[in-house]
Amino acid sequence: MTRTGRWLALLLAATASACSRLPEAGRTGAFVVDTLPDSTSVPSSWGNLVSVTVNPAFTDVFQLWFQDPGGRIHLVVYDNRRVRLSPRAVVITRR
Repeated sequence: MTRTGRWLALLLAATASACSRLPEAGRTGAFVVDTLPDSTSVPSSWGNLVSVTVNPAFTDVFQLWFQDPGGRIHLVVYDNRRVRLSPRAVVITRR
């Protein structure tokens, strides 16, 4: 084995022994997911539309943000290419 080969083998062994799995990130809780009754309307119980946002990387998809009378935020995605709402929405409870 050449000198370079030995150095590469040593480097590979050192790298392999130094690698260890990182601990899992602790989850403090998940958001509640709500199901829409259909893909063309939003329940009136979700309250008023308070914001519309667009990710510049996905300009054909809009995030619609609603706030109900209880203060909960409902986030639903509208796909302009498919002309429909996502069947699921995220509910964010304010505290």
